[in-house]
Amino acid sequence: MRESGLEPIPATVEIAGLADLRAMAELRYENIRQRFPKKDLSNDDPEKLVEEFTLTVEKNSEDEYYLVAKDNGKVVGMCGMFWHPDEKKFQFTSFYTLSELKDRKIGGRVFRSARDRAQQNSHHPVGMYLVTREHNPDAQERYKHWGFKETGRDGHRIRMDLDFGI
Repeated sequence: MRESGLEPIPATVEIAGLADLRAMAELRYENIRQRFPKKDLSNDDPEKLVEEFTLTVEKNSEDEYYLVAKDNGKVVGMCGMFWHPDEKKFQFTSFYTLSELKDRKIGGRVFRSARDRAQQNSHHPVGMYLVTREHNPDAQERYKHWGFKETGRDGHRIRMDLDFGI
């Protein structure tokens, strides 16, 4: 991973609450809009995303939850964690950070919080996994840096796993 020389943001990571829904939806929308400027985003409208996130955030169980990184109360990063009992693993998903704060170590902070929380889960997971796209080599390198290994491909989708060594 390259070093940016930028000062890390001292963000705190916590379980997302209902007050975070709008900021989460806007964060995801802006990330998708910037990565895919020609994509039809009608299905990714922030209002629809708020609805999608609400079901999980209202539950906030140990099986399904979102984490948000905050800097001075502002959501600057997020991820979702979803338990898959058939694999005894959590899926790490919906991982986004504010693009203007890239290289400020927010993503690493969100990932470490997600991993640490998963490792302490009462289900005793054996690891976590994610799915990324082959056209996103920067993300793949970041995930490899964090210990994920490619374990499969399906079309343009790449599965990467991180084993907890249990």
